[in-house]
Amino acid sequence: MAPSIYPAFAADDGFFYVAIPPSTDEEMRQVLFPTPITKNDDLSFVRALRADLGQEAPHTDTAARGGFFEELFGKQGDGPQALAGGEPEAVAAKEFRKEKDRVKDTLAKVESHQLELLLSMRNLEVITMQKACFETGIKGMALYHGGKSAENQPRNDRAIEILFAAGFPPKDLRGICFLTRTEEFMERDNLAPIWQRVDFVLGDCCTDAPWVKEVREEREKTGQKERDETEWLSSMQVDVPTLACGTNDKYAWRQTDEEVEIQFVPGPFRGIRATKRDIVVKIQPRSIFVRVRGRVLLKDLKLFAEASSQLMSSTKSEAYKDTIVFNACACIVACEKAAQWNLALGILSEMRTLGVRANADS
Repeated sequence: MAPSIYPAFAADDGFFYVAIPPSTDEEMRQVLFPTPITKNDDLSFVRALRADLGQEAPHTDTAARGGFFEELFGKQGDGPQALAGGEPEAVAAKEFRKEKDRVKDTLAKVESHQLELLLSMRNLEVITMQKACFETGIKGMALYHGGKSAENQPRNDRAIEILFAAGFPPKDLRGICFLTRTEEFMERDNLAPIWQRVDFVLGDCCTDAPWVKEVREEREKTGQKERDETEWLSSMQVDVPTLACGTNDKYAWRQTDEEVEIQFVPGPFRGIRATKRDIVVKIQPRSIFVRVRGRVLLKDLKLFAEASSQLMSSTKSEAYKDTIVFNACACIVACEKAAQWNLALGILSEMRTLGVRANADS
């Protein structure tokens, strides 16, 4: 059943959510979803939002599964070529084929509704503003938007203002957005709380609503607001002059006054799972060495300028173990993107710590 627009009264069986159009000339809509939802993976609500976004249902047939597989791994043949350090090609290719076969088998067996949900969420992004908790009585809040699929649509200033008032960094939301509420409750004789979608009404869809203040205060209390703002600031591109740069068939590198950024080609990382324990990074005053799971990816890259010995000393202690993040292949599958790994090695001033991070980009 399709959702309908109703006046502001309680829904006995379903729940209300609010649609926020991008144009301020168009009124926000309180929408009644006619059936209860008590499962996170319930497709009916996702289908309703997808229809409102003007998106078609994704195909889940054999051809679509094959196309999705190609997006994840590309046309890589038997896998990556020989890596730096002289490792035989056969070892890397064997591991690559093994992971490809595992993912291909999983895609062939996954049920259609699960694949539809996964593919639908490629063009329907969720910002979890607050998680529901039975013990504290806190209700969950989430904002849905079209993500990259809506990047050519008008900015949604009303949704942006609500998110900012709740303590989130500025975000470029475009197109129609949706606000929903959830809760956890305990049924008789149950041992664990049950999650469900509940009413979020039009009267609560404003920047000075009590729930907005609660979300902001909780984010300030836990330090999440400050962490997100720091991450947002660090993600902003700054035009820093390049001192030196270079590229080959394994990686490209660029050095500025503040850092050395090294971007590896995606092939060797497709189908590989790794954690920070699998990464060995040796930083010398004028060179960098990187090894992942026994594979030498970077052998004594010569730096343009000498790194600070004081910074290197602090890096090898507390700062170092906390700044390495290496996403697993499973994360790539969840994001529906082929692996393009960026390994950034930062040589920074004393006021910043060195970071090693890996991200999946399309």
